[in-house]
Parts: sequence; C-alpha cells; structure tokens
Amino acid sequence: MMLQWLILLTLSVHNSLAFGLSDDTDECKDANSKCYSWATIGECQKNPRHMRVNCKASCGLCGDCKDLVNQAQCAVWAKQGECSNNPSYMMVQCKAACTGCSKCKDANSKCFSWSTTGECQKHRSYMRVNCKASCGLCGDCKDLANKVQCAVWAKQGECSTNPSYMMVKCKATCTGCQDSKLVN
Repeated sequence: MMLQWLILLTLSVHNSLAFGLSDDTDECKDANSKCYSWATIGECQKNPRHMRVNCKASCGLCGDCKDLVNQAQCAVWAKQGECSNNPSYMMVQCKAACTGCSKCKDANSKCFSWSTTGECQKHRSYMRVNCKASCGLCGDCKDLANKVQCAVWAKQGECSTNPSYMMVKCKATCTGCQDSKLVN
C-alpha cells in the first residue's frame, strides 16, 4: 500500500513539473524583468520549458485570472504601460488588465501543449475556437507589417518557422483571425 502511494505521489509531482502546473503555494512571479516582453512576442508558446519555469506570471500560469487590486485602477496602470514597466507586480496584481485573459481563454487544458507543437497552424479551425489564448488570438487581429509581405512570408512557411515574429507582425495572415468573430 505504501509503495502504491509513493508511486502515485511521484507521478503527481512528475506531471506537475512536466506540464508546468503551479502549486497554489508557490510564489507567482517572474524570475526575469524581461518576461512580460518575451510573453508578448509569443515566447510562452515558442520556448515553454524556459518560460513556464522562469516567467510564470507573464505566461498566465498562476491562479485565477483576475485583478487583485481595484479593477479600474489596474486598467489605468495598464494603459500607462505598467504591465511592461513593472511586470513582477502587475502580472500578479493586475493579471486580467495586463493579459486580457478574462476576455480570451482556452477551452481545453491541453491547448498550451498543443500550441508548442504547431497545432495552431496545422488545425486552425479547431484551435481558433478552442485554444484562442495559446494560439495568440487574443487582442487586435491585424497585420502590423505590410499585408502583401506577410502573405509572401506566410506562403514560405514563416508562420511556423518564425512564430515569435510572425504572430506579432503578421497575426491576421498567420492565424486567419480576421475570418472569424472569435477575437475579443
């Protein structure tokens, strides 16, 4: 009986570490001041092993998605750029205001894992509906770079090979998010 319990405990700890699940007793913070910037360019999906350990707050891996401080105050601070300037505080205290996670979230707990293996591009129709947050479909859906150039790059496979750039600069072209009413 004791051996079964020990095996179960070991598997539980292994799964928590393997899938980046955070114990509520763990302090939720970023280990690097650049975490929020990295998260905004897709590093949570592109580099999950590093980001899930070192950038828990910026990747939205801690607790419920809500503003712990007054919601109106969090919105003001977010508009003033505090999510970037002071991410260690803001991503914990004003998580919803900084990430918009209350408006856009994943419907399946496996979304993040799937997004790291290219499923956002391979199975767009499913992922666009069920894995909006992990596929970077939250927020404005537009190409920041020239639309024609984005189309050329997408045709060359850049959405998959260079997602940290393409999901920011050519978001509409890579995700097809303008084709749906699913974004915010």
